[in-house]
Amino acid sequence: MAKDPGPMETLRQYGGWVLGFYVSLFLLVASGRLGSYDAGGQLQAALLLVHTGSPGAATPPEADHPNWVKSPGGNYFENHDIGNILLMVPAALAGKLTSRQPVTAQLQQPPLISRVAASLTNSLFSALGAWWLFRFFEVFAGDRRRAFRLSAVVTIGTFFIAYARFAWDVIGSCNGACLLAYGAVRVLREEKASLKSVVCLSAGLTLAGWFRYSTFPFFAIATFLWLGFQRARMTWPRFWTGAALAAVGLMPSLLYNFVRMGSFLRPATMAAQFSGNRLTTPVGKGLFGLLASPNRGLLEFAPVLLALLLLPWVWPRLGRAARQFIVSFGIGSAGYIWLIAHLGEWGSFGWGPRYLVPVLPMLGGIAGLCMLGNWLRFKWLFITLILVSGLVNFPTAVVNWQLTSSESPHASDQSATVPYQQMAVWQGLWLGVQGRALPAPTQVTDDRVRETGTHFPDWWTFRLIEQGGHWRALGVGLAGLLGISTLMCLRRLLVRPRYSPVPET
Repeated sequence: MAKDPGPMETLRQYGGWVLGFYVSLFLLVASGRLGSYDAGGQLQAALLLVHTGSPGAATPPEADHPNWVKSPGGNYFENHDIGNILLMVPAALAGKLTSRQPVTAQLQQPPLISRVAASLTNSLFSALGAWWLFRFFEVFAGDRRRAFRLSAVVTIGTFFIAYARFAWDVIGSCNGACLLAYGAVRVLREEKASLKSVVCLSAGLTLAGWFRYSTFPFFAIATFLWLGFQRARMTWPRFWTGAALAAVGLMPSLLYNFVRMGSFLRPATMAAQFSGNRLTTPVGKGLFGLLASPNRGLLEFAPVLLALLLLPWVWPRLGRAARQFIVSFGIGSAGYIWLIAHLGEWGSFGWGPRYLVPVLPMLGGIAGLCMLGNWLRFKWLFITLILVSGLVNFPTAVVNWQLTSSESPHASDQSATVPYQQMAVWQGLWLGVQGRALPAPTQVTDDRVRETGTHFPDWWTFRLIEQGGHWRALGVGLAGLLGISTLMCLRRLLVRPRYSPVPET
């Protein structure tokens, strides 16, 4: 009779299956496209970096596009944060090494291999973020299968998966927040915080800030509050080591701000030309819009987060560590939401409340904690919320939701009183299953590469299949391999394991 694996060996095995599942799934449903002009500008900056050693240029790659700001030194820089540019460097290198076009042509129209590689890199990074969220839930769940299911609810049953399919920078910040959440709770299993836990905390804080600089102060406050609760485990040398690592990690963002704006603290998104980023919205109006408006509300696009409303009733049944996490990161997340609610364009463009994607791990983590301790009491309510949330977000995994939103007359209206975005994506799904293309402007339909974004399903492997010949064989092979791998991992993860549950914290 085979001997059961030890706890550490089992953790490696089960965690490997979880990572394999998310890698296979997110690569399977990846669009292979950037998905927005913002991501396109970030890839252009990455191409500039690999070709010239600087993400800036004397003239912007696209003179008619407003995303490039003129620095005090006279050069032009892309206005977003540095994280997505650094993440796209390998994709830019692939384009540099394979393209025979001159640099100016590559900047105006980035090589196809760079665009596809940037999208797939983002999907791989998102798979890592989902794995970190699994590790977070594992500390509290008492059972690794339960932890996996909760991580799947947050990453597949919400708008996490919609952004994991494209190369938008908000999902990069979200992945950093996943690492931050995991790094925070791993100290609960240690008598004294280890260096690895401190590094995870600092790295998560740094990554979230690299992709969305505005998250850093709020996540830093949350981390400080959390460490205050865990002061018996956190020695002063470990604390100052973590603080130093976070400070060093933030330096690239601060230097990038200074180069573009002449200020270490002022990001380029606050340049005068971006009037929508000014704090002009009354906070009450912005909060209602972000949380409950029909066309942009958080709860409409992630109904499972309605479990947060049960917090006053489930609070007495939560453990001390869970309460401490909720207080610390709840305060930090609330502060960030309060800031976004003041923006003139708090709704922006994207699927649902795009600017709230970075705090999705914190909100989803708190909702998961509410479910863990009260599943039997509210079982059918939780199941209903999970199913509805999955149904709302399912079309975004197979349809080019960015195109459906941009082509719907009212989907971009943040103040709309009708859920036009969701109506548009369901209409796109209905067209797709009938074999009909999505409506698109002429600049898309006249471009052989971009036109494929109107096809169904909106997966990169199916674009290969459509090319015919050896590309068709490659696409079929990759789609089959990823599909089989996803199902094999899922089957392994849902089978009852042969080990004792993880002790509850």
